[in-house]
Order: sequence, then structure tokens, then C-alpha cells
Amino acid sequence: VGPANAAVRSIAATTRVAPDAIGPQPCTKASNAGPNAANVFAGYYGMNLLYQMDDLGQGQKIGVVEFAPNLTKDITAYEACYGIKTKVNYLTVDGGAGTGPDSIEAVLDIETIAGLSPDSTIDVYQSPGTQTGGIDIFQKFTTRDVEKTLSMSWGSSEVNTSLAAMNGYE
Repeated sequence: VGPANAAVRSIAATTRVAPDAIGPQPCTKASNAGPNAANVFAGYYGMNLLYQMDDLGQGQKIGVVEFAPNLTKDITAYEACYGIKTKVNYLTVDGGAGTGPDSIEAVLDIETIAGLSPDSTIDVYQSPGTQTGGIDIFQKFTTRDVEKTLSMSWGSSEVNTSLAAMNGYE
């Protein structure tokens, strides 16, 4: 075993701090969320090392694709629970995601990023849930050239996606 392997093992051991020991901590109400609590989730993905270096995403801008609305009060409640204040901006594409009851998908996407990277800025790109809306979001993301990362948890199978849409995503 060479010195490089020993160093890697040392770093890996450092990141195995109990998942709830560092980083943003949940309020009592959310502490029973088990593996879904942001601090536990962060531990599984090795975020502890970043937190130990006081890296909570400061200066980073993260884009998120959303095809459904969310209620900002849900995001505010989540931030209050974790004691964080993540800046969230909304960018409307093709008229936005509409109004009405929020989508658990949209809320979870934003909250997960805020919980893992609380000092970052989240730019939420909202459009209708159409193939054109998705393509237009990607177009806006690339032409703005502001965020280094774009997260999209929405999707469909190739069978349900037109050839024109697949070509548009390329």
C-alpha cells in the first residue's frame, strides 16, 4: 500500500463522521426524517469533508429545472427548520410552470440543493412541462452562462419523447 492510498483512506475515514454531526442541522420536527434529512443525506455523499473545510457552497450558482410550481412558503419553512438562508431566484421560461398547488417534486429538488449547499444561490428555471419548455430552459441556461451546474430530476423514457425533442436536447 503506497502513500497515496493511505492518504485516500485517511480522507475517506474523515468523511465518515456521523452523518448528523456537521453541516446544516434539522429542527426537531425534521430530525425524525431518517435518511431523508439533509444532514444524513449529506453524510452518505461525503459532504462532511466539505463542511469541515467550511465549504457550504458560498459563491456557487446552481440552476434547477422545474416544470411545476412550488410555494415559496414551503422553501422558507425548510430554511427555518435547518437554520439556513439560501437565495432562491425564479426565472420564467415560456410563461413559467403555472400556478396552483405546489409540486412535491419541485419543492424537494430545491430543498435538497439548499440543504446540501446552503450558502449557494439557486436559480430555478420554470417552464410548462412540455418538450419545448425543456428545450427552451436548456437554451436559456446556456445563453445566460451564469450557473456551472443545472440539475434536472424530471424525465421521460425515449419511447415517450419525440425524435425532434431528442434532437433539440442535443
